Amino acid sequence: MLVTMTDEDLYRLGIIQRVHDHTLLQREAARLLELTVRQVQSVLRCYRARGAASMSRDQSISAFPA
Repeated sequence: MLVTMTDEDLYRLGIIQRVHDHTLLQREAARLLELTVRQVQSVLRCYRARGAASMSRDQSISAFPA
């Protein structure tokens, strides 16, 4: 499946990948992405379940709140 991502989507993906790799704290990711820690945890669950495709705001099932 081909997913189109904006620069913002790619930035968010990089942040979530760093949280997933344990090189960035969830609270720091929340600050950078202007989300709550709980929202970051939800995004991380979606990322783990569906991969990078869940990070695109273009997708009908996006991990990020609109």
